[in-house]
Amino acid sequence: MLHLDVGIDIGGSMQIIMNKGQKLPYEYEMKLSPMNEQKELEISFYEGQRALVKHNQLLGKIILTNDENIGLFELHIKIDKDLLMTIIIENNLLGTFKCANESVAFFILKESEPFIESDKLIKECEVDRQKFKEYIYQTLHTLNNINDDKTQILNLLYKAEDAAYAEDVTIDEIQLMQTHIEEYVNSFMKSVISRKGCLL
Repeated sequence: MLHLDVGIDIGGSMQIIMNKGQKLPYEYEMKLSPMNEQKELEISFYEGQRALVKHNQLLGKIILTNDENIGLFELHIKIDKDLLMTIIIENNLLGTFKCANESVAFFILKESEPFIESDKLIKECEVDRQKFKEYIYQTLHTLNNINDDKTQILNLLYKAEDAAYAEDVTIDEIQLMQTHIEEYVNSFMKSVISRKGCLL
């Protein structure tokens, strides 16, 4: 049995890939997008019960480089009955990490108990943050196909993206930003449609 949650670092937050109590052995496949212009991609693995990775235990990290010419790919992650986690891509072993045993996990769980409510709020905020980031990325992708002057709207989107990454941003602030951005983007797209007669 897995004694602690296992996750990866998403902007400082813990994205769970395997839940505490999971029966072992257990396998998980994580799909990753092509690296494109990225020269390097670092994926850090953590275990624990806190919302932020800085409060959890680092299991280890793997680094992928663009020299490997990796397109759309999957990481194959397995934890066996001996709590040994292996990370494999295209039959190549990238890393092997040992998860905490029951006695170590007991103390980690006890330390995390006072923070259950505050961590719940952080996790809720992270869900909204990720949705907002996805909206920004989708909007930027759509704007690539439009030839009009996009300087102002692009600056607004980049500033919103930076704000969304701020560690101390609240749910209310994220929702307010998204409402403001959506209104601006909708107005911009309507003006493009009215001039072009169709959405490009």
